Amino acid sequence: MGLFHFDPASPASLARWGVGAVWVMFGIVFKVLDVVPRHRRIVGRIAGERHARAITVMVGFGECALGVWMWSGLWTLACVGLQGAGVAVMNTLEIALAKDLLLSPRLMVLANLGLVAAGLYAALSSR
Repeated sequence: MGLFHFDPASPASLARWGVGAVWVMFGIVFKVLDVVPRHRRIVGRIAGERHARAITVMVGFGECALGVWMWSGLWTLACVGLQGAGVAVMNTLEIALAKDLLLSPRLMVLANLGLVAAGLYAALSSR
């Protein structure tokens, strides 16, 4: 399997590209482009309003990088490990410091567990 390989008949490939798409979309659309300002407000609550926009953009580019890394197919298990750690830290901070800004904390955690599980499936299936 080559770099950035996509096989639409492969569930693992679909999972890898789907997980990557979620990271890229959330990074670019929700954070870098600020289409969903609630994300910036959550960051502001956690890190302070003064630097909220800059930090949100940096987080957004980091999320995009995770998505592109996932698409690349290189070291996907390490990529998923970093995704899981990032999601755990973000969810913990958000629930502890900005719970009132979240649409549904339980649903957010379940969705993020599903995202990491799909990534883990893709990573383990490609070995």
